[in-house]
Amino acid sequence: ATIAARFREQIAAGLDPLGDVFCALRSPVERRPQGATYTPLPIVQAMLGWAAAHGRPDRVVDTGAGSGRFVVNAGRRFPAACLIAVELDPLAAMLARAHLAVGGFQDRAQVVVADYRAVKLQPFDGRTLFTGNPPYVRHHLIDLAWKGWLTRTAATHSLPASQLAGLHVHFFLATVEHAKQGDYGAFVTASEWLD
Repeated sequence: ATIAARFREQIAAGLDPLGDVFCALRSPVERRPQGATYTPLPIVQAMLGWAAAHGRPDRVVDTGAGSGRFVVNAGRRFPAACLIAVELDPLAAMLARAHLAVGGFQDRAQVVVADYRAVKLQPFDGRTLFTGNPPYVRHHLIDLAWKGWLTRTAATHSLPASQLAGLHVHFFLATVEHAKQGDYGAFVTASEWLD
């Protein structure tokens, strides 16, 4: 079988060979500045299982899609939901598009190449599930303009925010900006939040 045929078979079996190739092409050291960590599929499936137990979304937004592990699995679990994958890295976004297409979700999916904090989501009447593995980048590597965005935006929601917060906190706040009453989320987060 050709490589393409093998990849199609693996995607049909629920695997992510495109993400695996991406991780082989870009080492963890190369991916670290953007916080690109590829979540193991059992964790993705457990999180989406939790989301399914708490309702049926009409739209799913993968906040930092990478190769599309969350959004493709959400497409399988929620067959009526619109799918939006937001990804900053153009190569990863291209892989997410391919992953969605091979999975058969291209007609109800959109991949947006943008910073999740800056993306403008279309108004939506139904319930949205926000999900993913926000990037873990320490505050030392976050641009001062984005740190200013964090404190200004948090203040508009009467939330305290430190400019020493990591990038994942920015993603949580961006979700507050994007969400409306009735929406919900399932995110990977750092153990420090459990303390």
